[in-house]
Amino acid sequence: QALLREAPMRSSSLSFPTGLLAILACTPVPTQECVLCNQSAVVYGRVTAPGGTPVARANVYVLISISSCGSVVQGQTAVLATTDPIGYYHARPEAALAGTANACVTLRVTPPPGSALRDTVLRGGFVGLGLPQDSLRVDIALTAATP
Repeated sequence: QALLREAPMRSSSLSFPTGLLAILACTPVPTQECVLCNQSAVVYGRVTAPGGTPVARANVYVLISISSCGSVVQGQTAVLATTDPIGYYHARPEAALAGTANACVTLRVTPPPGSALRDTVLRGGFVGLGLPQDSLRVDIALTAATP
C-alpha cells in the first residue's frame, strides 16, 4: 500500500482573484531595466597597419545611430573596445529603443601612442538592432601618419 494520507482541505477567507491580486501587489516591478528596451548588436573585426601587421592596443570607438549616418547626432550611442595583441576587437553597442531598427555604424580608430599611424574614421556600415542579435565585421587598415 502507498504511504499516502488524505489531508482535509482548509477553507480560506481569500478567494482566488483576491489572492492573485495580493501576490501581484507584493511582487517588485522592474523599473530600472527592460530587457526588450535595450537593443544591441555585435561589431567586431581586426585593425592592421600597412603591410597587414596587427595593431595591438588601438582604441576602437563604435558609434551607432538610428536616425542619421552623418556626423555626431542626437541619439547616437558609442562604446569603446581595445584591440588585443593580434589586432582583434569586439564591441556590443546598445540603443534604447523598443522593437527593431537598422542602425548606421561609424568606427573611429585611434592607434596606440608612438605608433606613427593615423587616426581613421569609417562610416556607413549598417547593422540590425533587435532580436535575434545581428553582427557586423569591419576590418580596418590604418595608414601611416604624415609628418
